[in-house]
Amino acid sequence: MIASLRVVALNSIGQPWSEALLEELAGYPPLLVLPGESLQGTTESPFRPLSLKGLSAEESFTRLSDAWTRQFKEGLEARYLRAEHLRLFTEKWSSGHSLLEHLGNFTVSFYAALKEPVKDVSYFAFVCRNFALHTGAYSDFAEKTTVLHLGSSLPLWLAAMNQTGTWENSRMVRYWLVNQLFLEWFRGRHPNFMSVDLEQFVHNRAEVRFNLERWFGANYDRAQRRALRELSTPPIDGSILSRLQPQADLLAQIYKDYAPYRAALSMEEWSSGFLRNAENVRLLQRYQRYWNSTSHINLDFLGPIEDELVERILPFAGANSSPNLSYTFYHQYFQVDSENPDHPRAYLNHHLGCLEEEIVFPLLPAYLRMSIAYLENLATHSPRSPRQSLFFQRLQSPAARSILEQHGLGPQLEVMEAVLESRDATPWQSSAGWAGHAPGRR
Repeated sequence: MIASLRVVALNSIGQPWSEALLEELAGYPPLLVLPGESLQGTTESPFRPLSLKGLSAEESFTRLSDAWTRQFKEGLEARYLRAEHLRLFTEKWSSGHSLLEHLGNFTVSFYAALKEPVKDVSYFAFVCRNFALHTGAYSDFAEKTTVLHLGSSLPLWLAAMNQTGTWENSRMVRYWLVNQLFLEWFRGRHPNFMSVDLEQFVHNRAEVRFNLERWFGANYDRAQRRALRELSTPPIDGSILSRLQPQADLLAQIYKDYAPYRAALSMEEWSSGFLRNAENVRLLQRYQRYWNSTSHINLDFLGPIEDELVERILPFAGANSSPNLSYTFYHQYFQVDSENPDHPRAYLNHHLGCLEEEIVFPLLPAYLRMSIAYLENLATHSPRSPRQSLFFQRLQSPAARSILEQHGLGPQLEVMEAVLESRDATPWQSSAGWAGHAPGRR
């Protein structure tokens, strides 16, 4: 049974939502769905291909367990017996199995340990972010696997990723551009590739379900038995999109004049021509090998291969940058990234006056951190009180305060307030000396 199982790998470009698709897939009788996220690599190489070469049955089970992140509700936690799962896995284990066959065995034995029926199953499904990049490491991938990719528009992806931390988002745009282009190339080489758009999944589930039913040759069964029903994975619904969309719209205003963003939005127009160039394809393949040999999880760190790809893409796509005050503020006057989220670099010392009204204000960690840095710099260098700044007023809003607390930025706001109070309590003096620059002095 294990060797004959086909694979459904849920892929995304680093997105945290793919797991919610599992609940949908759990409703198709031919599928067994492994809850949570799987094949997430090791501590030393997270989100990279996993290897079980040379390991015993118990060692293989342990490594698969370590690379398997799941959240069980209390009922399922009580039912899940790791020892029974290991026993059943070991019974079917073979040193000749491929990594995907080991994972299939892990999935089937998981359900068997829960006393769930596993007969008449022809597929197993799992989530692995950036799985498409990993496929070169799995020898039987092409013959066994359907890749189901959950994608979204670039601004919505940026808004979602910025819920998870502080990023340098001009680099995140470049990361998305390179990886989306890789998927375009990957799609052309692997016919068993299906893409689901997040907004379509939320707002037009019937169409997505129709396509999945046709793909798997089975009707969706809402009452289908599967332990996944007891998971605590929150479903994707319209409330998530309605919360993210306003931030996505603001991010689009910041990056709409940025050349890599423009190239990303027009990818359908130029990607096929770009991928007809053998040198470009070789560079994408080199990027895949390079990525799998690294271990960083900072998506806003771009290596030399990504930079070279972007430099090739921009002239081919005819994409150029144009002036944009919001982009200038957040990426030239201030800079912050995932390596140093608590220490934005500041290159603007003076009040922008009425121009502040033209700068958009996303309620996302990176932009809130840079706004705080702006006000702290004004306290040191500007004669006008930072409290008169529009950015100060924006940071006082209940919505901004809520996001600051949610992301643990309350202490940064307290430090800023202390800096402003100190500034208010003493006569202002510039680093060059107020007396020498006072009006009327010679």
